Amino acid sequence: MARTARNEEPHGAAGRPLLVSPNEAASMLAIGRSTMYELMASGQLPSVKIGAARRLLVADIEAYVARLPRVLPGPQHPPKRPEQRSDQRRSA
Repeated sequence: MARTARNEEPHGAAGRPLLVSPNEAASMLAIGRSTMYELMASGQLPSVKIGAARRLLVADIEAYVARLPRVLPGPQHPPKRPEQRSDQRRSA
């Protein structure tokens, strides 16, 4: 890997970063910072520590997203009306 400037993150072959901060990862996933740290603490999103800095591999973030369950739209049903008791029904 080529050397980078002091505050510059290493980049992969495609020119995108290999590592991101927890705040950047949270932004990528459109979640809050606290949720990101919960995912890291639970092991769902692994992280590395470089000096005092905590970083996440972009590949791990992408793998996490690929593991998320997909929700397929189900059949659209009209909302149910509450049922009336037999003594509440009107006689015709």
